[in-house]
Parts: sequence; C-alpha cells; structure tokens
Amino acid sequence: MKCEPLIPQSKDFSGLTVGTEFHLDCREVPPNLQNNDVRFQVPDPGLLHVLKIKKVEQADAGHWIFRVQSFQVGQHRLTNVTLTDGITVVPIEPLEFTVQSVFQPQEEKAPVGLTSPMSLALHGGLIVALILALVAVGWTLWRARGERKKELKRRAFLETLTSNLTPQMQAVKSLQKLKTRFQASELVEVLEKFCFRELRAMDRKEVLARLDKKQRRDLKDLLSDLEGLPRESKISAEEQDRIWQRAFRFVDELIPTKETKSREVR
Repeated sequence: MKCEPLIPQSKDFSGLTVGTEFHLDCREVPPNLQNNDVRFQVPDPGLLHVLKIKKVEQADAGHWIFRVQSFQVGQHRLTNVTLTDGITVVPIEPLEFTVQSVFQPQEEKAPVGLTSPMSLALHGGLIVALILALVAVGWTLWRARGERKKELKRRAFLETLTSNLTPQMQAVKSLQKLKTRFQASELVEVLEKFCFRELRAMDRKEVLARLDKKQRRDLKDLLSDLEGLPRESKISAEEQDRIWQRAFRFVDELIPTKETKSREVR
C-alpha cells in the first residue's frame, strides 16, 4: 500500500511540529480492511508513537485518508510498517517525514557588568553560592545513587516480563484471546503487565504516577470494575464486550510521558 504524507493547506511538508495533525494519503487499500479499528504497527518499540491515528476517511474505493499525529521529534524513515484492523495486515511502503520541536532555543543575554563598589558584596555572594552549589551537588549525587539502585531493581523486574513483541502488540494479542474467553482476573493481569512494560514501572503506584489525569482515571475505573466482580459471577456477553472494549481502547491510546521515555534511554 502506498501512502504520501501531506499537511493540509500547505504546498510542502515543512514546518510539521510535535502533535500537529497531518494526513497520510493512501492508495491501493485492500477492500477487506475495516476502517473502524485500524492501527499502525512498527517493528521497533522506540517508534510506537511516531504515528497515531486520529481519524480515518474513505475517499473512494481503495483510497483512504488517515488523519494522524506524531509525538517524536526527528527525521523519520519508517520501514516494515504495517496497517491492521486486528485481522487483516497490510504492508506499507517506506514513509519519510521530519517532526520539529515546538520549543525554540532562547537567545543568550550578555552578562551585566558590576561596578567596583559592589566587589565586596560580589565576593561574599560567590562564597555563599559556592557553598550552596557544593551542598546541591552532594545531595544530587546521593539522590542519583538511590535512583540508580532503584533503576537496577526495576530493570531486573522488567526482565521477568520480556517478550519478543512490543508491550502494545503483546497486550493486543492477549486481549484478542480473552475476547472469546472472558476472565476478569486474566484481563487485570494483561493490563498490569502492559503498563509495567510500557511505563517501566514496578507496581500500580508507579503506573498511576506516570499517567495523565484522564488515563489514570480510566485505568483505576477499569481495574475497580474488574476486581469488583465476584469470582463465580457470570456477566452478560454485552457487558463482557463493553469491558473488553474499554481495555483495548486504553492499551491503544496510552502514550508514555516524557519522564518514562527518558528512563528508556538510560
């Protein structure tokens, strides 16, 4: 399938920034692909948030327009990308585009000169600043050592959850199995493992701390509903499907915070 990146009402593809909506004009789309639940799949876990689908528009047969966003700065050349609706998988020809940061570097200001009457005060201020700097450095080193120990512990824990698939792909695969064999406890386990891997967290407290307000509320409500079901109770197929859709939507829409991404680079 061939897709061309376009910015609406722009003659070229320059000036794309993080979170800005742009279009993928795709041709040769297979007729059996369903546009109500499509998503991109990439082989590299580090590129999961280079493309996020906001809306799909079907121009005509075999011609779709995807409204998408990118949340990773840099020049991207995506190969081995596929589009799937959960059943059909369609390979896409390589995509190339550049995403710029919304922040602009600040201009450096020239230092303000000091007159001689201020020399004594300057020396005293420098001594105080030096002492404060030494205290800050000592505290920073102590904290960094503690964070390092915690990070090593976190990595050891995450090693027990490793998989050949990305966290999102593994969670989707597990959710597909549970769609026809609903088990509340297994669904809780799938969501927890996904969050641990995707957010590099060791427990629910860390998971909730790394979610934004909406994601935190959605996850807490979903887990509360699942864990509130009696073990021997049977719920309707309609209720099972509703809970499953909530879980799938949470997995599909989760975006790691900047803090989480910085941990992945270490």
